[in-house]
Amino acid sequence: MNHRTRGLWLPALITLFGASVSLTLFQYIGIRPYVAWVGNVAVSFYWAWLATLPLFGALGAYLSQRAQASTPSRLAAGLSPALVMLIVMCLILPWGLAIDGFDFLRLVSFGLGLATWVAIPGVALLLGALPFLGQPKSLARSEA
Repeated sequence: MNHRTRGLWLPALITLFGASVSLTLFQYIGIRPYVAWVGNVAVSFYWAWLATLPLFGALGAYLSQRAQASTPSRLAAGLSPALVMLIVMCLILPWGLAIDGFDFLRLVSFGLGLATWVAIPGVALLLGALPFLGQPKSLARSEA
């Protein structure tokens, strides 16, 4: 297995898989999201799922650090679920606007969706990944 696979792709996939299974499990056992209305748009917050995201962010960054990956790779591995949602949303928005023409409500809904599914989970994942973004102790000892 090459260094990029061991240090980035495998930890990122484990993080993404864990976060996805966690959300699926919470939905399966019946934990419902909190729904807040912003104008005419409903925004849902999965508080139980958001509470587990720091664990998955930490897991991804830890596995990446253990593979002696660079700090950007550790950050990407820890934030992979939020990065995947960002990519998906950026692919869906232009396609949706091109089909139906410009719709301000859809643009507002996209902004709220971006906050709900990218920014807030990204902050939760970052909280877990932060302890693993510094220089690994094994590298610090070998350079001294």
